[in-house]
Amino acid sequence: MNNSVKIGLIGLSGFAIGFVIGRTIKKEINEKRNKKKNKVNQPKEEVKLKTRKPEVIEQFPLAVGSKGEKVKRLQVFLMRKLGMVRKPTGEFDEITLKRVQSWFKTDTISKSIYEKLKLDKMVHDQRKRRNNGNRK
Repeated sequence: MNNSVKIGLIGLSGFAIGFVIGRTIKKEINEKRNKKKNKVNQPKEEVKLKTRKPEVIEQFPLAVGSKGEKVKRLQVFLMRKLGMVRKPTGEFDEITLKRVQSWFKTDTISKSIYEKLKLDKMVHDQRKRRNNGNRK
């Protein structure tokens, strides 16, 4: 065989391999689509929601072991000031303690500090207003 015939055969065999691989991949994609369609058409199972009792450990001073919305608001405040470490959990744990110590230089948050920072208010209400709230 001469070189042109060899190249022609190699080219055809490469084309055949590519054709077979392409068909196989297309078949796999179609199977995945059919599985998704079958899942969509199946009736959904009822989802039971887990209900938790609300934690009632929201007394001042906020310290290690405290839980609840006030702790979560404190964590959001610390996240805004010191950067995000993780999503606020609402539990005053070791990570929260370290961040409180670094920002406030204390181990607990008293009611007066909490109110002074206006943590019980929305974020936009916590900011200091200029010109007594009058806009020009």
